Amino acid sequence: MKANKIFGALTAKFAAFAVSVGLAGGVWGGDSYVTNKVVSANLFGALTVNAGTATNAFVAVPFGAFDIGDVKIAAADIVQAATLSAGDKMYVWNGAEGTSQKYEVYKVDANGAWAVEEHKVTVAVDGTVTEGSESPESLKVPTGTGVFIERKDTSKPIYVYGQVLTNSTASTTFGSGLTLVSAPSTNAMAPIDLNALAWSGVGDVTVSATTSGKKIVTSYTNADFIYYRNAANKVIRFYHYNGKWGTVSGTWKDAEAVIPAGTAFWYMNHGSASVAW
Repeated sequence: MKANKIFGALTAKFAAFAVSVGLAGGVWGGDSYVTNKVVSANLFGALTVNAGTATNAFVAVPFGAFDIGDVKIAAADIVQAATLSAGDKMYVWNGAEGTSQKYEVYKVDANGAWAVEEHKVTVAVDGTVTEGSESPESLKVPTGTGVFIERKDTSKPIYVYGQVLTNSTASTTFGSGLTLVSAPSTNAMAPIDLNALAWSGVGDVTVSATTSGKKIVTSYTNADFIYYRNAANKVIRFYHYNGKWGTVSGTWKDAEAVIPAGTAFWYMNHGSASVAW
């Protein structure tokens, strides 16, 4: 069943509550809103992404479709367009489907729904044709990935809804190069402390200690890194060294390395990195 049909069947009480309060993360089961526990096999998940002033927001895909056991969700159902503006765009990687791997681009149309962003392609001298992407209803996106939103109005939060997957994959193996990922299912409902997770195969920066005690970073060759855009529209980047994620500004610093709730992040993988959530 499509998400828009589910939304139409929700009680007015919950709809008003979700919009007026701005759900920080929780699940809806039966006729009550619950957090941090599972009350049925079919749970509705709601998550508010506080993207702040970020005009380009990295958004988590923590939930699946409303079909039991489906770990993929239609692109049209990931981010609700209600708090977005006409013309705002969503970029979705289609690498899981088909042979033409690329970012599909969708926009909010005049009716407040996701639609294909069409591109004009010149065909010789006799005119143009319209080349469209796969429809947002047919493109299925795996949980634990991410999309990014390009928006004009940053005064409102971004809402993500879907089916809570209680049996979702608890680990992620990163592909080569840059990948936009997020914590799967309810893991994304709270901030993610990168140093509290079990990592494997992460490429470190090269550090040499100086007489003053500072750890000078001398090489980034094969060093994995993570970055995301915070609520102040600033790119935050973390590197890995000696079993920890931290920051680098010429010197290595042990620092808090936390991804905000509902936020996707880019992972640059040079080897065989994986993480258990």
